[in-house]
Amino acid sequence: MHRYRHGRPNALVVGRPNWRTVRAKAWDTFISLAATTKQWGLSFFQYLVDRVTGTQQLPALDELIDERAAALNLGASWADSY
Repeated sequence: MHRYRHGRPNALVVGRPNWRTVRAKAWDTFISLAATTKQWGLSFFQYLVDRVTGTQQLPALDELIDERAAALNLGASWADSY
């Protein structure tokens, strides 16, 4: 632990000064991914292992979403904007 040197001199934090923010963003990302995989009927754990190991046996979420958008004929409202 160390004293946070910028802004609030008496605030104590663990690790880097922005560690709480980094952890919160990572947590939000994992919660969002877990909810999305559940919504699409995929196992979060199996999806995560598939992506980390690079086997890519499961479809990518963006591909599933694009296929569903095409099936629903969302047209220009869902077209790539880049």
